[in-house]
Parts: sequence; structure tokens; C-alpha cells
Amino acid sequence: MISEERLTSYRAAFPHLKNGHVYLNHAAFGVLSTEVNAHINKHLTERSSGVIESYMIDQDIIEETRSKIARLINAPSSDQIAFVTNTSEGLNLIAGGLNWQKGDSILLNDIEFPSNVYPYMNLQHRGVDIRFAKSKQGFVSADQLEHEIQNSDQLVGISAVQFLSGYRIDLHKLGQLCADSDKWLVVDGIQAAGSSPIDVQAMQIDAFVSGGLKWLMAPMGIGFVYFSEEMLNALRPQHVGWLSVETPWDLFNYEQGLNPTARRYELGGLNVPGIYALHASLDPFLELGVDEVHKHVVSLNQHIIEKMDIPGVKLYT
Repeated sequence: MISEERLTSYRAAFPHLKNGHVYLNHAAFGVLSTEVNAHINKHLTERSSGVIESYMIDQDIIEETRSKIARLINAPSSDQIAFVTNTSEGLNLIAGGLNWQKGDSILLNDIEFPSNVYPYMNLQHRGVDIRFAKSKQGFVSADQLEHEIQNSDQLVGISAVQFLSGYRIDLHKLGQLCADSDKWLVVDGIQAAGSSPIDVQAMQIDAFVSGGLKWLMAPMGIGFVYFSEEMLNALRPQHVGWLSVETPWDLFNYEQGLNPTARRYELGGLNVPGIYALHASLDPFLELGVDEVHKHVVSLNQHIIEKMDIPGVKLYT
């Protein structure tokens, strides 16, 4: 477990703890640390009274952050990471970019957060059938999905951690099931990134999408999407911008191809303050290791469960 000395040093970066404020709702909003705030303010000061045109400085931070994300989820390359504003945007890139045929189907389940449902339901006008596996006792397991997958399913969409129950699906098993049956595995990871270990290679995940505002403790409006090489090659972008091409600064070469990396989805100016925030907020997770963070979170959960003895209240987790 994480030592009390290390915990104390990290806690010092969160002033709300000094106010006697017990905050447990990281599943909705994470808390911003003093380091995150300082990193954002450093960028904003540069833009207001420093070099102002901080583009080249920002590019270094953007690429460093992309590399940190790749390390966090064990992506093969940072070239497979694109920045998005939120999870919904990332999922829409996938739903809208695959080559769907009439009669194709997508397997979801009936306890998903709407962000992981509506992008796929929007395909119904193209003849795609959306199927919902029925949850049992508040969760859907990989064992259950093994019996739910049909030949027509082209994609399985799942949350790594369910937003209400906190159930963590066995992504290793589900990834193997999808690989064996030639189905895309797309994971909504917003309740997992930072709190649960994710290895996109070992789990054979084709796309992993997350916002940064929850367990990663960054602001709203910044997130990321990982694409496997196979998924990246299969997708056709529905929207492109001047930064989507191979050589953006070759301004009048309109015939050039798209950027071969996930950067093709970063159409123009990015949320640079948000990326600065994520650049700083990722550091503790990489320093400690998400395995250790996860163990600590689970131990805290267990402590609450053991102390939770309220008549008439049923524990749902």
C-alpha cells in the first residue's frame, strides 16, 4: 500500500482537505490540485504577458501529455492517442467513422451511461440494430456477454467500470472474446482511467475513450481517445480540418493525404489549457502506478462498506 508519508505529500496539493471537506464524488468531478492550477496559470500568464504566441512551447506540452497518456494505458505508441473534448466526442468518432452495412448490429447493455449509448443509437437510420444485454443484479459480466454475442454484431461497447455500481468488467476476457469472434471492442473508460489499471494491449481493446474531469482530476473539456492500429485504419473521419493532414504548414497543397496517426482527429486549435492541466494531473498516477492507486481506492471503499450500517439502506456496489 501507499505509505502514509507519500499520502501526506500528495494530500498537501489539495487545499480543500484543510477545510474539513470530505469529498467522495470523483465519479462526477475530480478535485483540481495546486499543481494543476499552477500549470494552467503558467500557460495563461505566458499568453497574456509572456511570449503571447506560445504555439511552439505548447506543442512540446501537447506531445509530452500524449506520451503520458500512452504510458498510463500502455498504448503501443503516442501516435495512437488523440485529444478530444469529452468521452461523447471520442465515441462519436468511432460510431460515425466505421463502415456500417444494413443488418449490422452493436451489442450494448441496459445499464450504460447515456454517453455510451446515444452515439450508437444514432446509427439506426443507417440500418444498424442496437441490441441491449440485460443486466443481472446491477452488472453485466464478460461471462454473460460471451453468450450474448451474435454473428451480426460488429462491435461491443462497454464501460470498463459501471458508473452506478462500480462493477469492473473482466476486460482481459472480453477482449479475448471479441478478438476470437472478430468484433470491435470499444471501451468507455472515464470511470476507470486513473482509478483502475488499464492495459489496452493485454486487454485487446480497439478503442478506449475517456474524459479527464473525473478520476484523472483535470478540468472539463479535455479527454483522449486511443485507437488500435486496426481501428485507426478502419475509421474514416467524418470531419477534417487544416491540422488533419500530413503536412499542415504546406498550406496550399490541398491534395495531400490525412495524417496517418490519430492526430488526424485534432482538426484545429486544441483545448491547450486543458492539456496543460492533464499534463500535470497525470504525474501522480505515473509516479505511484495505477495499480497502487487502485489498491488504495479499494481499501477505502472496503472501509466505508464495513462502516455502512444504516437501517433501510441497501448497499449497491
